[in-house]
Amino acid sequence: MKKRYTMNATKMLIMGIAAIIGLAGALYLCLSPQFRRQEIHKCATTNENWQTGTLTETEKAVQEFLPQKTELVRLAVWVNHQDDPASKGVLRLTVYDTQGHSLAVCDRETAGLTSGAWEWFDVNVKITVGETYYFSLEIIGEETSLTAVYRPLWLDRIEENVQYFYDGELIEGASAACQYCYRLPLTITEICIYTAFSLFFTFAVGELIYRAMRKRHKSER
Repeated sequence: MKKRYTMNATKMLIMGIAAIIGLAGALYLCLSPQFRRQEIHKCATTNENWQTGTLTETEKAVQEFLPQKTELVRLAVWVNHQDDPASKGVLRLTVYDTQGHSLAVCDRETAGLTSGAWEWFDVNVKITVGETYYFSLEIIGEETSLTAVYRPLWLDRIEENVQYFYDGELIEGASAACQYCYRLPLTITEICIYTAFSLFFTFAVGELIYRAMRKRHKSER
């Protein structure tokens, strides 16, 4: 009777530890950004691809936008090399607010960019839905013939984009060819799934440990 009580107490201890580990694992899954869903808002596909003038440190392409989610993970843009793939300049994408405070600055070697294709930049910024923000494209260092691609706003049909500028001048009815990738907040369902999965796994491991201990105990009797 005493031995049975001891084994039951051991099992309760093992399962208690498993529950703590399982809850800790669930908390890790919920807090880790890599386990949260992402959502991409992409401008419409169209053949109407226009280009700004050459990008420089002073002649920038600027898109005004209103974010639809609170965590902007990545931004994608289209650029054009103008038959100058050997360029050694640096393309800089900057995200900033209405006060001009930089939220993210991303640099890419222009020689590694693909002309007429999506180029992704990791920005990872927390922003406020409905407030106005901007992202700019410019060339740092050696001058290049790189241009930014934009489209008619009415064709792009992208909720975020508002006004588009080049060299400080408004381009009427223009919209940057771009994509916004957001990280979504956890839902109650996702929290329950992560918790159930983590507890199931740790309880299963705990049960295997208990059975191994019980088998060893019987063999020693």
